[in-house]
Amino acid sequence: MIHRSEFQPADIMKYVKEVGSLEPKVKGRHSNQTFIDFPVNDKVAGTLDVKKAALAGLPIEVIRGSETPVAVRYGPGGHYHCHYDSHSVHAEDSCCDRRSLDKCRICRYITILYFLNDVEEGGQTAFPIADNGTFNKQAWTRKSNYLSNLSAYCSKANLRVEPKRGTAIMWYNHVINKSSGWLSSLDLMSYHGGCDVIKGHKWIVNNWINIIGKNWDDLRTWNDKHSTIEKSPLF
Repeated sequence: MIHRSEFQPADIMKYVKEVGSLEPKVKGRHSNQTFIDFPVNDKVAGTLDVKKAALAGLPIEVIRGSETPVAVRYGPGGHYHCHYDSHSVHAEDSCCDRRSLDKCRICRYITILYFLNDVEEGGQTAFPIADNGTFNKQAWTRKSNYLSNLSAYCSKANLRVEPKRGTAIMWYNHVINKSSGWLSSLDLMSYHGGCDVIKGHKWIVNNWINIIGKNWDDLRTWNDKHSTIEKSPLF
């Protein structure tokens, strides 16, 4: 008979990490990443900000106030199962300034993903339900557990983008409230992830464009040192 005193506390997180190290496919994400902190007044960063502002149709102050870009490396077997880049917007929680995360949430309105190299095989960015004309939220919810596993179901995604050096893709993570022109709910079809790298390595940069506050007035207050932000729809 085993006495109660012989039992040891279970370290669940340690167990999960051990399993993940032995079987990377069971991990939601298998990659390495680092933030890209550009020096002040860096010419490359400045040029990139201007291009992002033109691409997104947003004031450059919004671009400059967004999160630091993140460089990510995926080795053989590297992947990132499906997820959303942003959070649902609630009336009681305003969108955060990235430097102040108290009682608010980060609202990543736009994602820009840069491909830095060609991948020998695999490594596609997949959108399982993109352009689904018969989308049904309840039916999709029942399937989402397996659709999120891109190690097994990459080929079933409605849209797959091959990683090609020097290219980028951009998508919106939120729909827009037509009355206010402000962020509304998550765009469910922005559900995405990175398929397994079969051969070689994949290098990308994630660049999120954040929106601050609960409405245009909040955004202008946050940006009170500038005068270029005007009230207009975010698209």
